[in-house]
Amino acid sequence: MANKTFSNEVKGAVFEAQVGYCKGCLNSIHSFHHKLSNSVANRKSYPLFIHSPMNCVGLCLDCHVNKDDKYKVTHMEAGVYERWLERELK
Repeated sequence: MANKTFSNEVKGAVFEAQVGYCKGCLNSIHSFHHKLSNSVANRKSYPLFIHSPMNCVGLCLDCHVNKDDKYKVTHMEAGVYERWLERELK
């Protein structure tokens, strides 16, 4: 079974970037959410991007439960990020 969560390194980077606060309000971060869903197809299409900080947002419990599309990443955006990550790792 594939990893369904972000690494501690990614969580730490996002937590630091958001200064510990939820992206949707002023509560503390409770959990980390994939902007582009962590589906099998997306893991296959965007293996570098899917668990990267660019696809992660820290949310409080309320914002995570009641999330809407404002945190979504399109497949076009994911493709751009994936190509950028591929170049960076060369």
